[in-house]
Amino acid sequence: SGLPLGSHCISATLYNNTSSSALDFDYTCFYISATSGASEEITIVIANDTYSEDDIVMVSISAYNLSSNMSYSIKLRLWNYGVSNLVPSGIGYINWTANMSSFSDSFPILPLDVGGYDLEVILYKIDAQGNQTWLDTEWDWFDVEEAPGDCGNQDDMVYLEVESYEFWMDTDTPSVYLDTICPLWGSTYKIEWVLEDSAGITIEDGSKTWIVEAINVTYFPGNPHQFSEYDVHFENLSHGSYYIEGILSTYNELNNTWAYVDSDSWEFMVEPFVDFSITGDDGVYYEGETANIYADFWPNFSPNNTSFEFIWELEVYDENGQWMPLLSMNGTHAWIMNTWGSEHHSFTVANLPVGEHCLSYSLRVDAIEEYTGEHCMTVISMPDTNSSIMFWHNGGVILNDMHHYNSTADVDIVIEFIHVSENTTGEIYIDIYNPYNNTWHTIIVHQHQGSFTHYLNGSMFAEGCWNIDAYISDESSTQTIASHLGETFTIGDSQSCVLIDSDGDGTPDGLDAFPTNPTQWSDTDGDGYGDNASGVNGDAFPDDPNEWMDADGDGIGDNADTCTGEFDACGVCNGDNSTCLDCAGIPNGTAIIDACGVCNGDGSTCPDDNGNNTGNQTVEPAEPCLEDEFVIGNACIPCPVGTTNEAGDDPAGLDTMCDIDEEDDTQGNGTEDDSVSSGGLSGLPGFPATLAFMAMMGAAIMIGRKKIE
Repeated sequence: SGLPLGSHCISATLYNNTSSSALDFDYTCFYISATSGASEEITIVIANDTYSEDDIVMVSISAYNLSSNMSYSIKLRLWNYGVSNLVPSGIGYINWTANMSSFSDSFPILPLDVGGYDLEVILYKIDAQGNQTWLDTEWDWFDVEEAPGDCGNQDDMVYLEVESYEFWMDTDTPSVYLDTICPLWGSTYKIEWVLEDSAGITIEDGSKTWIVEAINVTYFPGNPHQFSEYDVHFENLSHGSYYIEGILSTYNELNNTWAYVDSDSWEFMVEPFVDFSITGDDGVYYEGETANIYADFWPNFSPNNTSFEFIWELEVYDENGQWMPLLSMNGTHAWIMNTWGSEHHSFTVANLPVGEHCLSYSLRVDAIEEYTGEHCMTVISMPDTNSSIMFWHNGGVILNDMHHYNSTADVDIVIEFIHVSENTTGEIYIDIYNPYNNTWHTIIVHQHQGSFTHYLNGSMFAEGCWNIDAYISDESSTQTIASHLGETFTIGDSQSCVLIDSDGDGTPDGLDAFPTNPTQWSDTDGDGYGDNASGVNGDAFPDDPNEWMDADGDGIGDNADTCTGEFDACGVCNGDNSTCLDCAGIPNGTAIIDACGVCNGDGSTCPDDNGNNTGNQTVEPAEPCLEDEFVIGNACIPCPVGTTNEAGDDPAGLDTMCDIDEEDDTQGNGTEDDSVSSGGLSGLPGFPATLAFMAMMGAAIMIGRKKIE
């Protein structure tokens, strides 16, 4: 109260309690005029309601009933819609002294940004002292939109617009408009679209291909903007939110391909024409209990003498499925609504018999049947133990094993412990399955005393495979008197209870050392080779982390084996017998030791009993031979290359052999049992068989003669 003459505005700004940033702003204006006297008034005219962002807005102002020689002033203020601040430079004045009873003027508003605008024009009277007196205020508004371009010149970018209403009733057929803006004449376009529900599940999809011709290009009168229109319609959509995306492509005839042009999307809701709930009709009851049925209705439109009629019929059947007409019942509830509101209706069904009983109904709005449905209740016998555990889902439906939830938000489980004393113990075990190693892990354990109802929602779970077990123990907690086991369900992935074994070898991926190799599953020594020696990348030494292969099968791993093949006659691993040395040290030479122990000798240098080199020696040496020497005839001579002999061979004894080292195994048997003696020289390279025979004969004759001490 007590406001002065003039224009006044009230503004309001909305904040939340977590931020200093405004969420919304609005304002309203009103005028205080003199009760009598002032008759001056002002009007403004803006030619159009909508302008493009590069247009100049022209404003015409007229003032009437002016007094001659009186000074007047017009104040102009330009506001953004929903913004508390004035448009920059959006305030100005026109001052003049009237010489007639009316005044007119016009002025331009330079191009503005895209948005909505309010123009406020205020007329004042100015007295001799310069004081202003408000006379009148006028408002007008306009919008500035993005410039559409000139599709007629084909210089505007082609793009796609997908739009519809934000809300549809379930009695409607939602329509979505997919419009191609500024298509090029003669070009071929394709729009592909897909409609998904709130869970991301595809409900419907489709496409359209066309060539831009005059028949499918729409023009707005006086506007060069043009587009090709494509509408899609959806029937029988259930309640919920939906998302539609469109993709625009153009055809390239040169390479016979489609090229992406643009995409756009839209979200909309499908709501019930009449929102209603019926409770108490779904669920499980015990024999003899009473069911209370409640029906509530909320129209999602403004009723105007609208009639409603809810017709229901409950058919009762016994446990053998036979109809029980005497217990069946029906009814009708009718009402008329003129304003927003709700309607409530209820009835009871007493002494329920064991069996399946179904409530069918229809809802009529202005005599038109809009909804029909059926809900059934199950009545079971009282358990013999008088204690039981029931699992419910979503307001009364019995939870079935292997139930699937699309997401954690859908999980709504009730576990009810029935007919138990206050001293009994109830326990709930919740386990999650790991399909990679085929194990269950207990996540939650809940305990309580007496009767109890436990509610489980999605916040307690994650996507995967779950199981719930529940027990009731007696008062001493020593005996289970009721249980409900193996209530398994999946969230997100319906296959999350299936063992993951990528290679199909029977070992879960989490326990398989080789999850993609069906011939291997364990690696005891951790060397990267599987324990199954016959499989791919098998380990010949599964307990030795340093060995895994044995190429020559000699029982020695390739990493430690000095020869993974065979030695040749020259003692060379995998050799070709071409590197053996003769007694002169020449590879593959022909020099041999004669009977007198001389390399490449002719046997003529052997001393006889009198010390003459007649080659007829009969007396063996009296002293033992040195290391790496052996006896031939009466002489100690060096062992052949690749052989050894210990010192002390007795010339009168039988040890006249040189042993072959394991490293120089000339026979390739890898032992030191091979030997070279006076009887084995024919095995040496380049030793002729004849000379070998002569040497052996000479040795035999000398051994047979009387030895001289």
